[in-house]
Amino acid sequence: MTYANREVFARAPLAIVTAEIRLNYEPRLNDAATRDQFAEKIRQHFPVLENQTLNNFTIQDGAAPQVETIHQIRATTLNKSVTTALNQTSLSVSMSGATYGEFQSFAELVELAAHALSEIVDSVVVQRVGLRFIDEVRVPSPPDHSDGWEPWINQALLAPVEAYGMARADMVRGNVVYEASEERRIAFSWGEFVGAGVVGPDLPFHRPDTEQTKMFLLDVDSAWEPADFVLLQNEDIRNILTMLHDPIGEIFQWSITDAARELFRG
Repeated sequence: MTYANREVFARAPLAIVTAEIRLNYEPRLNDAATRDQFAEKIRQHFPVLENQTLNNFTIQDGAAPQVETIHQIRATTLNKSVTTALNQTSLSVSMSGATYGEFQSFAELVELAAHALSEIVDSVVVQRVGLRFIDEVRVPSPPDHSDGWEPWINQALLAPVEAYGMARADMVRGNVVYEASEERRIAFSWGEFVGAGVVGPDLPFHRPDTEQTKMFLLDVDSAWEPADFVLLQNEDIRNILTMLHDPIGEIFQWSITDAARELFRG
């Protein structure tokens, strides 16, 4: 698919790209031996292995917090730039924006992980496939107020800063969800963020030494949720990801200005 201003930037602001295949309940994924089999299948590409325990908290009105313990295997490349994780609810692959070069190379790694899982457990049901890109627009002198992003960010995303003319806006954020079809939705969030970056310490390419600064985030999550039950082994994951990737670049290019493009060209 082509769209206006399509371009690959030498200094792209991409922070992280993640593909997640959300899975229906599958008892065998609760078994550490099954997860170890998966690790053996992919360790040629992801040789650094780690067992992890995650705690998910759910809070409902008037009830005490519910804690769900999830066990997962994480496998990572030697340079820490790409990682995949398998647990009882999902299979995911994440790549550092600094490493990301072109989409097909990333899609191949997701396909590799999905194929490895389907070889071990042939009855895994897919609930959702999501592809998420988060860009951190960093500029040489971050603006003090929200309207100062206008040289780099589409003015349409900044329009609410003028709603109350008696005061300067210090923070702007927003989100929208598009229904591309009965089975496809794209969630787009944007806004200012202050910190070292969005990549957290739970990922191997987290950089704790990055300087704290103000930046503008562009976050697009493109997802496919099949109406019927489908088996992972029967799905062409790469084609699904390609379908999900198409709108992400279009939204990103719409969100930035020519001055930002010059900045990203380096």
